[in-house]
Amino acid sequence: MYRPQGLLYAFVCFTLVHGLIEDIPMPQSLLDCLNSCHKVTNITTTVGEHIYKVCLETNTMRSNDISWSWVNASWFVNAPIHQLHKRQTGGLRFPPSGFRIRKEYRQLTDSERNRFHAALNRMQTDGVFEEISSYHRNIAGDPNVLNRLHQGPSFLGWHRAYITLLEEVLRRYDNSVTLPYWDSTLDFDMVTDPSQSIIWTSQFLGNGQGTVTTGPFARWPGGQSRLLTRGIINNRRGRLISKQNIANVLTRCRTSDVSSPPSVGDSVIEAHHNGPHNFVGGSSGDMSFLQTATYDPVFFMHHAFVDYIWELFRQRQRTACNINPATDYPANVNLHEADRQMWGRNLSEYRNIDGYADFWTDNWYRYEPAPSCSRQNPNGCGSQYLECDLTRNVCVSRTRSAVNPAPLRRKRNAIHPTAVAEDIEDISINIQFYPLQNTYSVDGEPDSKNWVYFPVQVINMRPSDYTYTCYPYYEGKYQKANDIYFSPFGASIYSFAKPGAPKEFSKCLKYPSGAFPVYVQSNGINYYGVYTDYAIVDSRLPLTSSMIYIGVRKPPINGASEAILSAHDICGRVCKPQCLIPNSKPIQFRPCSGAIRLTQALPKMFKSSITDAVVYTWKLGDQIENSGEISIAFICLYEDNWPWLTANIL
Repeated sequence: MYRPQGLLYAFVCFTLVHGLIEDIPMPQSLLDCLNSCHKVTNITTTVGEHIYKVCLETNTMRSNDISWSWVNASWFVNAPIHQLHKRQTGGLRFPPSGFRIRKEYRQLTDSERNRFHAALNRMQTDGVFEEISSYHRNIAGDPNVLNRLHQGPSFLGWHRAYITLLEEVLRRYDNSVTLPYWDSTLDFDMVTDPSQSIIWTSQFLGNGQGTVTTGPFARWPGGQSRLLTRGIINNRRGRLISKQNIANVLTRCRTSDVSSPPSVGDSVIEAHHNGPHNFVGGSSGDMSFLQTATYDPVFFMHHAFVDYIWELFRQRQRTACNINPATDYPANVNLHEADRQMWGRNLSEYRNIDGYADFWTDNWYRYEPAPSCSRQNPNGCGSQYLECDLTRNVCVSRTRSAVNPAPLRRKRNAIHPTAVAEDIEDISINIQFYPLQNTYSVDGEPDSKNWVYFPVQVINMRPSDYTYTCYPYYEGKYQKANDIYFSPFGASIYSFAKPGAPKEFSKCLKYPSGAFPVYVQSNGINYYGVYTDYAIVDSRLPLTSSMIYIGVRKPPINGASEAILSAHDICGRVCKPQCLIPNSKPIQFRPCSGAIRLTQALPKMFKSSITDAVVYTWKLGDQIENSGEISIAFICLYEDNWPWLTANIL
């Protein structure tokens, strides 16, 4: 018998319920993807949240009824597409707008940056940005096509052609403009939290949290009939690309080593690319979802950096590995075959392997090296918006506070070594929680009336490496062998599980207060919609429980809503779903997939508002009692074993 059943029963007392919310099998494609990942990695070497999101994004159901509105500007885009293709056939040696050099976004001069922003806004006004954005979006609406562009070697070449198309069209508006790349290692390496980076200011990309209302892209249209939205919060540094990530890629020689499906592992470029999408998009921002990511101009700057990393790898192939990168295309890659046409409106004039051709960086563009500095060259970062951290000899982004009130030219160019330790202490105590804004969108149409809510239990076991500086006092002194919250007797809870060391996102900060967020998300299976919220658990205690109320699409009168629920903590460690066993006496729970089906059958186990769901869950009277109307829970045990079922069982 699965031991945590008893643990779960000890925390909640349930009444017997029927139907309405029932567990169902995980979508087979999602299960197959997770099993494929299991063959090549585990959660002690790859962050569990990353594994799950890679599979979820490319293997869950997509609705054919999603409302994507955009202006048809094909007349403006077609010509550059054909001009791109002429070089392949020998008709055009250089791009019509000339050779260009891409450099880091913060290394642009103020004039260059403003011209870049202005050209993008002209594209947006004309509907051209929307047209190009739709290429990726329309592809994302078809899971069969989607899998031809992600989790395999065509990811690299297709996105190279795609961002070059945008750049060429951009230069038709202003021939002096070049697509810059966003080097997110400059934000990863910041002493303060990267959510405070200067790029999330009105002079650069605008605000990073909520609807974008400041900066050059303020009030741009976003996905699903809303304005452009971001979800950057603190303590998510590990989602950004690090210099160590790049170093891991550059230990390999073969393309198959850095692009093998599924896209997990320390040397896979696509795996590292996923994190910044989630850093910028958060729980419900546009960048977090393939269907909406291209609404945010950050997408193209981020992918330019991914392309830069790939180009570093290609240079290594030539110089250190004696391999021709133009022909090193992996075999036996299913939907990613070298001679298969590229997918997307007009890009079908290319084959996948054409994205690997040398003419892109020989004749069209090259990259300025990423900013770097040292004690010998403390001003090497090349921008007033960057500074050199002399403790590590790395360039880092300046913070948002650097733009005001004093002029930036008066700011120091380097971080003094003695200042770093104090700053690091500051960020460990300034972590804050903010409510998450959901989109309430179903198949592209936002409306809160289309959502219903039900309770989910979150049970958290204290991670074995957590300690707190509050000690018991006896025999005349503080006893520091264990803190006051965790005595040796408390270790008996480990008879239910064996806490291990699942991999976390790097530099994930511990919350000194003990308050600890666990994120729970629902993703539609037979509809397109996402809902996310977090429960606060007390990580000081050996075991603690919290209630959260999660939204799913309101089931139609004669139909059902199917969704899959998942949970992970702030560090990316995943939790296991447990579902009520129907008609079990005494009440028992079993491991389940997290997939559920809601219908309008009685008794109703969901409500039309969170308030109603709370009142329904708790009996309010002289004594407040839990009514027991809970059908699914997540247990966060921090074990090393694979957290997902390897086969569908009911």
